[in-house]
Amino acid sequence: MPTVKSPSKLNLFLEVTGKRNDGYHFIDSLFVCISLYDTIEFAFTPDNCIEVHTNHPEVPDGHANIVYKAIEAVRTIFAVSSGVRVTIDKKIPVGAGLGGGSSNAASCIRTICSEWQIDINDPRLKTIVPSLGADIPFFLYSNGCARCRGIGENISDIPLNNKVWFVLVNPNIFINTGSIYKKIALTNDTKDSINIIGGIVNSDIDSVSRAFYNRLEGVVIPQYPIIHELKETLIKLGCMASLMSGSGSTVFGLARNKANADAIADALKKICPTWFVTVASSIKNTITGS
Repeated sequence: MPTVKSPSKLNLFLEVTGKRNDGYHFIDSLFVCISLYDTIEFAFTPDNCIEVHTNHPEVPDGHANIVYKAIEAVRTIFAVSSGVRVTIDKKIPVGAGLGGGSSNAASCIRTICSEWQIDINDPRLKTIVPSLGADIPFFLYSNGCARCRGIGENISDIPLNNKVWFVLVNPNIFINTGSIYKKIALTNDTKDSINIIGGIVNSDIDSVSRAFYNRLEGVVIPQYPIIHELKETLIKLGCMASLMSGSGSTVFGLARNKANADAIADALKKICPTWFVTVASSIKNTITGS
């Protein structure tokens, strides 16, 4: 019975550059895998039954789960008749901008493709993956740090030579990604991720901190002012920079090292004792084994 660790992600940079006719938005974003995981157990069966169960009350079991949809898509494309039971132990906050559902789906796709001897790079699979979830290609194909463009399917791996430490805080707010993107006002005045990529490549943490950016904050913060308050709090406690990840509601701060991150997190837990607060580092992608 295979058991895999399904990591989360942060967006250190996120710009919205356009919109397709089908409603999907074009982005330019720097994704980084971090050491906050869900754990997924798989039990393969000779029947054609798919079962998906989680321990989180806000994550649906069965057909409505993104993991179920991913399994169903793979089985349909490759005419697989075998079944699988999936149990997800959720630790990544839900609706939090951390990509937990997409990571779960990518972990599932890679695991079932290995079991059913399907090439993970089959063009038929690569075609369908973005339609399941725009963050899934990053988790399925990157090395753990990548520039993602298009709707997220155009991936360019970025070398991240030194571990980077973050403090995360989630105010227990679920934010629907689709509703946020619908409110984005497109503009020709877009920022480029080249500066933050240069900081990452050169292991220049000060340059990285100066290049943090998320276009979606302009939509989210007026609706949820607590996001701005948390960003300010992280800076006051000693973070070099702070940002909302994805469409929120998680806010994260950049720390100089683990000791600095631990101290900030301890102070934050005293201020926000009922909220999710943790320390995490950048990691290689545990899904791809990079």
